[in-house]
Amino acid sequence: MNLSIKNLRYSFRCLGIVIKRHPWFLVGQIISMICLIVQTLIPINVVGQIVDIFQAKIGFENIVYNVAVFNEILGVIIKNIVIFISLNIVNQLIDFLMYFISSHFRMSYATTLFRKLSSIDYSFYQNSNF
Repeated sequence: MNLSIKNLRYSFRCLGIVIKRHPWFLVGQIISMICLIVQTLIPINVVGQIVDIFQAKIGFENIVYNVAVFNEILGVIIKNIVIFISLNIVNQLIDFLMYFISSHFRMSYATTLFRKLSSIDYSFYQNSNF
């Protein structure tokens, strides 16, 4: 139990360091989550809009092939496809930036660790309690 609490504290400390050095990391993750949620909701929105168009224009019991209704449905589908693709592009850009930030953070963290290790006397390395 004590080890898991220690690991949790260490994880939050590392998260604090990441946010302190790279605050855009947290913002990017939030934007990425929002994009993924919206991308998940788009198909539900398309079906709802198509059902609303049928109910308002034609009605289900009197379905007639109407060019205006077809064009309106096609417009809804194209609009949502454009939104979906735009969100996907934004999500890909954020993923690229997150990769860049995480690699930069790993490099700076390793550099900091090696600087601290270089200042420690060699006799401490041979001590198993250290």
